Amino acid sequence: MALFTRNVGLLVLLVFVWSLTMCDAGILPNVGALPNVTHVNITNDLGGDLTLTIHCKSADDDLGAHVLPPLISYEFVFRPNMWWTTQYFCLVEWPGASHYIDIYIQKRDQDRCDICMWVIVPYGGCLFNYKTRQYDICYPWNPPS
Repeated sequence: MALFTRNVGLLVLLVFVWSLTMCDAGILPNVGALPNVTHVNITNDLGGDLTLTIHCKSADDDLGAHVLPPLISYEFVFRPNMWWTTQYFCLVEWPGASHYIDIYIQKRDQDRCDICMWVIVPYGGCLFNYKTRQYDICYPWNPPS
């Protein structure tokens, strides 16, 4: 009987881990154990007629380069992982400038937004603050490595 109980317990654990993995991969619907789908929207607000090239990546995904004329946006969608380690960074370039910025850090942003709206300005990126209704959560460029 003890062997049966141990095997049933192991089977339940395996099914639970498999279900979480399938939800994390988007194969099964979210059942409350995983964070909601997150949208990141990034707008070129450099001013003038400067065109922005943005190339965002995570440890798992390379989203490719996108060219944004003034006041045009780029958006990507993902599901943060259940370990709170999802992070996206972007290379942003325009004539005479090249910078990196952390556009999404799950531990920083998970409770702040499901739709994370950013503007890129000459000194960094500013995230929309749903409490003040302004782009006033600003981050400077990452330091050069």
